[in-house]
Amino acid sequence: MRFVLPLLIAAVQDEKTADELLQAVRARMAAAKTLRMEVNMTFGERGRPPARLSATVLLKGQDSWSFSLKYWANQRGSAPELLRYISKGGKVFELEKKLEGLEPVIPAEWGSLFRASLPTDIVGPAAMIYSVEPPFPPPVVSGARRAGRERLNGKDAEVIEYTMKYEVGMLQGVTLSVKAYVDPVDLRPLKREISSGTELWTETFTAFVIDEEIPDGEFSYQTPSRLCQSRARQLATSAELFGRYSG
Repeated sequence: MRFVLPLLIAAVQDEKTADELLQAVRARMAAAKTLRMEVNMTFGERGRPPARLSATVLLKGQDSWSFSLKYWANQRGSAPELLRYISKGGKVFELEKKLEGLEPVIPAEWGSLFRASLPTDIVGPAAMIYSVEPPFPPPVVSGARRAGRERLNGKDAEVIEYTMKYEVGMLQGVTLSVKAYVDPVDLRPLKREISSGTELWTETFTAFVIDEEIPDGEFSYQTPSRLCQSRARQLATSAELFGRYSG
């Protein structure tokens, strides 16, 4: 017993340390004034070529966000499908949508779900744009434990393993096993591997910047760049009509 007790105490401390690190990441995300994140993702069945995605998310305050997604199906050389939304002041604007299949339904509250779920995963928020109306409860996380340290992209990473479940949406009731690589200094995710049965998702973060200056125009439908594009289209149409009816 005297040998077992220290092992039990060490296990409890190890689990608490993992929980504390996740909570610290969660607190930093919740307090961030702005956040810019770029991530590359894959998903599919083990042993088969995965589908690929890349996403960029901007968050500012509690009611301004933008979300853009590129999706490549399993076929090599396939052109990406696109999805792009912005939201400000409770209004959502669809800027671009070339995504076949399910019809996205993105309410303004999606930004708060993303901020709450970011410390544990982004699979859930991505799935919920198709299936859930607010409110969005974050996933229930359990069994967090440390699983060592690794060097990842030039950074020391704490490896944490845990399971989680969502109470609503396409993932409702599904047990997800997560292996997360966390920067313990900057308190940010570096990479995550999420699995359920034969399915495997990976999330590799290529940019994760907190509290940089993000212009309000990034969340406005009529930004200078979009205005220039609109005017260019108008000029092209005018020139075509002029040539058609004056020549």
